[in-house]
Amino acid sequence: DAIVCTHSFPCVCINLLKKLKIIKSNLFAIITDYSINSFWINKNVDYYIIPHKNLEYGLIKNNIPQKKIKILGIPIDAKFNMPLNKQELYDKYKIPLDKTIILIMGGSLGLGRIEECVSDLIENPDLFIIIVCGKNKILENNLCDNYLGCPNLSILGYVNNVHELMELADCLICKPGGLTIAEALAKNINIITISPIPGQEEENNKFLLENNLAVYAKDTTKINDILKTLPDKDKKISEHAYPNSALDIANLILRGRSCLS
Repeated sequence: DAIVCTHSFPCVCINLLKKLKIIKSNLFAIITDYSINSFWINKNVDYYIIPHKNLEYGLIKNNIPQKKIKILGIPIDAKFNMPLNKQELYDKYKIPLDKTIILIMGGSLGLGRIEECVSDLIENPDLFIIIVCGKNKILENNLCDNYLGCPNLSILGYVNNVHELMELADCLICKPGGLTIAEALAKNINIITISPIPGQEEENNKFLLENNLAVYAKDTTKINDILKTLPDKDKKISEHAYPNSALDIANLILRGRSCLS
């Protein structure tokens, strides 16, 4: 009944199958970055789900009917919209209450200039640093070799509790991957970006900067200075956050064509 693509390459293939009338399923293209490349533009896509209104113009310019476009955000786990008891999280992770908590992530592969960030921040006695290395065992081992036993540092591998870590953190330092950014916006956390990969991540970074949603630390030695300028985490939640995105998108898929008639 429905085929959902979160990457442009399979979307191209399904578009061709629909063009050849081999399949008749509704095709949903879910854009998981804050820009659209030309591979996404296919006439046989029934619904485009985008994370921001700015992307709508590019689709319409390429003759995609507006009725096919829905601004619902990037789908994220419902856990990122669950209320959490912060005091219980402090106790669970044994984090001191008098520190500014910095969460450093490099996606599931632990990429980016993470070691440089740690070396620049570790001497700041006001910080407690949580590092998620993902599947990057080399990074995890290097950090453990250099900083094991450091009282203001927690080194983690691949985790499934990012929603809790973001709840605790006063600031997230990360590469600007689409999913990570969507999760951080939903948790209303300050963002410092590092090491964007050329292409989509550079475009994501551009989106964040243009909308005052993040600060870009091209030079990691400046992060301590950047931290002094960030607002409190209790700032008004961004209009660009879509904490219910996955549920909203699922409802759209289930409703089918009638939702846009």
